[in-house]
Amino acid sequence: MPQYAVLLQPTSPLRTSGHLTECIERFLATAARSAIGVTDVEHHPYRTFTYDQGEITPLFGKDVLTQPRQVLPRVVRHNGSIYLFDSLEFLRQKTLFLKPCVPFMMSQEDSIDIDTEYDFLLAELILAQRSRFPQPRQST
Repeated sequence: MPQYAVLLQPTSPLRTSGHLTECIERFLATAARSAIGVTDVEHHPYRTFTYDQGEITPLFGKDVLTQPRQVLPRVVRHNGSIYLFDSLEFLRQKTLFLKPCVPFMMSQEDSIDIDTEYDFLLAELILAQRSRFPQPRQST
């Protein structure tokens, strides 16, 4: 059995071989058990609400709703592009998130995850733009 495994979901068409190589190199330079492709969140979760029976309630309390974005902790989300993990630990724990887990930061543009028709159209638009104006992509 290989020591490490990588899961690459086909719904991440803007992930490149460069992303994968960089993620593997960063992972191997640490003592981590896993690495996951992530990107900054579009909207901070501290500004979210629960919705129940026609009423909303701040998920993290009303005091954080008015705090400046700059004082809130940095929050990222997994983007579905790369999951790199220790094979034996994955079989033991049955999760792709194995601590310690290192983030592999990617731009929001490169983090498109196709789950809807809108996502597909957005990915097509980005790819068409890149073919017209090629630029080297780098992770963030």
